[in-house]
Amino acid sequence: MTRRVFTGLGALAAVQAVATCSESRAGSSGTGNRNAAAPEVRDLVRMSPPSFDGVDLGHVSPDPSEVEGTVATATVNPWRRQCLFLWEEGKAPATTTPNGSGYDPVGFRPTVTSLPTAASTAVKGAVLLCAGGAFALRGDNSDCYPTARRLSALGYHCFVVDYRVRPYTQAEAGCDLARAIRFVRAHTADYGLPSAEHIALGGYSAGGILCGETILNWSGTTSPARLDSSYVPDNLDTVSANAAATAMIYSSYGRLSVAELNPDRLSGVVPTYYCYGTKDPFYDQFEKQVEILAGLGGALSAHAQSRSAARAAALLPADAEVVEASPTDAASLARIVDGVVLTHGGDDDLENHYYAVLPALLEVLESRPQTHISLMTSMYVSTPNREQPEWDWKRLAERPLRVSGHPYTIVRPGWFDYQGPGDTQIDLKQGDRIGGRPGVDRHHIAQVLIEAALSPSGEHRTVEVFSKPALRV
Repeated sequence: MTRRVFTGLGALAAVQAVATCSESRAGSSGTGNRNAAAPEVRDLVRMSPPSFDGVDLGHVSPDPSEVEGTVATATVNPWRRQCLFLWEEGKAPATTTPNGSGYDPVGFRPTVTSLPTAASTAVKGAVLLCAGGAFALRGDNSDCYPTARRLSALGYHCFVVDYRVRPYTQAEAGCDLARAIRFVRAHTADYGLPSAEHIALGGYSAGGILCGETILNWSGTTSPARLDSSYVPDNLDTVSANAAATAMIYSSYGRLSVAELNPDRLSGVVPTYYCYGTKDPFYDQFEKQVEILAGLGGALSAHAQSRSAARAAALLPADAEVVEASPTDAASLARIVDGVVLTHGGDDDLENHYYAVLPALLEVLESRPQTHISLMTSMYVSTPNREQPEWDWKRLAERPLRVSGHPYTIVRPGWFDYQGPGDTQIDLKQGDRIGGRPGVDRHHIAQVLIEAALSPSGEHRTVEVFSKPALRV
């Protein structure tokens, strides 16, 4: 099995959304032992009644009699399980006229089921989960609900989306997921989310394809009327359907069994976590799509301040703006635009090289408190070390950044260029508990530093970054 992360730290929310990937069985998109998850489902989260004893383990679709209302009108209770219809009765946008054929009967109404965080757990965000089933059926609870169980313990509200499948189309299912995202964003405050941007998606097989469908075709305020001209928009349609990240478990952007490989179509995707097997029949398509995404990069411009403009210019892209100045020269820092990546260092004058730049930088950014700062320090800086005084200065540099009020990410890399030839995957750790000389590819350091600034999931984190072999079985 291969786990690939596109846009490194920016996909932390998605990575956590698939923390139970190893618990999911091959073929969980609607097959397998449906009773195997029963003990876990019953112990899903600690919350007030109703409990999970009544969850239908054979199918994700709730009993219509248990649905409490619609997402447009229902009163939200963030601390107990709720099931809501996504559309008013008879109002779902559709191009399909059901006639009794296919999996969904005439009159079927898609739903979203909320699964709150565990008691006394700080809320970190929300994750919307979509089961598989090849759009021919909806998968069982062996994928979404065990994942929700783990995420709840980590501080994430989860929402299982029971979207439309045959005879309905992938586009109609995409409208359903977009509607669910809008509902969650509209109730950011009710669910206690840090912001409306702290929402991720996760899907298994067809559920992952559905996440991609929504990101590619239904993001922002794209109206369902684009699909169904007779649809009458409501207030919820004015809410964005954007998500911060997505996890694709044995799936990809595109259609069923056909990955999207057009770079122009993929240029606007969010940070994405992939998990797929090397023996999967679509393995080659998954790999090609990952390669395309990895090569797209972002539309970023670089402004660099360096003690040596010539040296910096030789290392940076040709269109980068380089200013030669001391790192403590506040005036020269004034051209900073959106974010800062700080990789300061030197062999002498440790205080100025490793610490003094922080007060100067924070002075310049006093009027721009939302500017993200990515700071590279070092592993082993958590405790004083007389033999390595630069570590003390690096540790001191971390302190004003943490209390500055700025969004920040502190990156503590391992030993430069000590990685092995097969260490092609980023390995993030925390706690400063790694000993020895674990290596890290310089490209991995750069990726984490840059992408930490591009995603809310990277904010206010301190991580160690190393390189490790890609996981394949």
